[in-house]
Amino acid sequence: MVGVDASAGMLARARAKAWPERVSFVHAPVESMEEAGAGGAYDAVLAACLLRNVADPDAVLRLVHRLLRPGGRLAAYEYGPGGRPPDRLVRKAVVNGFVRPWARLHGYAELCGHLYRSVPAFDTADVFTARLRRAGLTRVGCLPRPGRQTGITHPFVAQRA
Repeated sequence: MVGVDASAGMLARARAKAWPERVSFVHAPVESMEEAGAGGAYDAVLAACLLRNVADPDAVLRLVHRLLRPGGRLAAYEYGPGGRPPDRLVRKAVVNGFVRPWARLHGYAELCGHLYRSVPAFDTADVFTARLRRAGLTRVGCLPRPGRQTGITHPFVAQRA
């Protein structure tokens, strides 16, 4: 298992936990992970809140496709608005009624501002599943989240043929 992150702080927190010896960490942006020593045929790739934050999500998905072994799977968890008007209303209510006040109170206003701008600018669930297919991935699916995350966050799954 290889953890890759461009944030030294995130990696420091991950390294502070107890891991088996076979677990390693690489400090690199996803686009440079091969050059940083994290290339290989992976059984699975987990990307949490990644693709909305890269300059070229299609290039990153092509990289993921290349790094997965045949039959390997991708699980991506992304904030992204649902395409239905009720999804947008729920997102707006959750962000304005809970997330933004909490973020201001706890010193995360800048991060929250990024989320507020970047989430609606990113793909809807349907557009993102089409993006996964264009990258050559198969068995693409989007699993809706229940509760207050409905229409806001989406787990996506896909597989390399």
